[in-house]
Amino acid sequence: MAKTLKAKIKLQIEGGKATPAPPIGPALGQHGVNIGDFINKFNEATKDKLGMILPVEINVWDDRSYDFVVKAPVVADLLRKAAGLEKGSGQPNKNKIGKPICVFMNVAIKPEKQEKFLEFAKKSHEIAECHHVTGPYSVILKAYLKEISHLEELVGKVQFYGNTETYIIMSSPIENAPI
Repeated sequence: MAKTLKAKIKLQIEGGKATPAPPIGPALGQHGVNIGDFINKFNEATKDKLGMILPVEINVWDDRSYDFVVKAPVVADLLRKAAGLEKGSGQPNKNKIGKPICVFMNVAIKPEKQEKFLEFAKKSHEIAECHHVTGPYSVILKAYLKEISHLEELVGKVQFYGNTETYIIMSSPIENAPI
């Protein structure tokens, strides 16, 4: 006789640190699942992801057996860790936290707009560096921005002067000066 799915439980659990405390214990206990067995199996399966918040889907069958699938870590948790933060902002629309976004922008300035562009670059608070370069682009800019919407604004302003190509810095494996 085939097993019938009794419940599908979705939880977010810290890798390698599951305990019978809520929400795990109550979620599994109401379906008659052996909580201690689940905790041991989950912690063993996720010991290499210690401390990461992991979505998990638990299928509970009519005979009280179960299976589970651990999904990829939550993106917000990965971003928080990459920024070196212990927790996110309690008020994300009012209290911004984290590191500034660092971008490099190649700009092919239209010849008739070179002087105006340099005036713009000198006045911009976001642009930290501006270098003349060889190749298909006229300059490379380095800018620091507080959030993505500011990047969109800057790209819009710079595109007035010519074509752009933008790179967002994800990490700096070698860095002699702090960002």
